[in-house]
Amino acid sequence: MPTRARTRLVTGARDGTDDQRMSEAGCAARKPAADLPRVGGRTPTDRWYGIHDAALAAGRGHHPDVDEPKSYGAAVQEAAVKQTVAEATAT
Repeated sequence: MPTRARTRLVTGARDGTDDQRMSEAGCAARKPAADLPRVGGRTPTDRWYGIHDAALAAGRGHHPDVDEPKSYGAAVQEAAVKQTVAEATAT
């Protein structure tokens, strides 16, 4: 399983190549996606099968942490506001 840093390295290299090719084709530059927090499992097993930790399951069943979607939603909202402000100041 690749680390998050390695995934970002490969993704960044791919995005740079994509941007270069799109520019050569005459397309406008795309805006990079916001760097959002991770949501969900911490291990591949968590992501594939859900919570498997007995202590966590005893506390909330096999449901995700209630605060994770809230923090993710807040990060999405913050990124949207930053993008809107950046677009408004660019014109």
